[in-house]
Amino acid sequence: YPYLRSNVADVIQRGGFPPVHLAEINFQAMYEQQQVEAAAAVASTAPQIIV
Repeated sequence: YPYLRSNVADVIQRGGFPPVHLAEINFQAMYEQQQVEAAAAVASTAPQIIV
């Protein structure tokens, strides 16, 4: 992704367009959030045993 950002910025600059700043993406945080959401979804759909 950093190389993509660099290449896009370079092409835009060479084309004479105003600079575009692409936000950084934290893939680790996205992955961890998806894991938490998946665990919560499984926990909410699991049958509960009442003793």
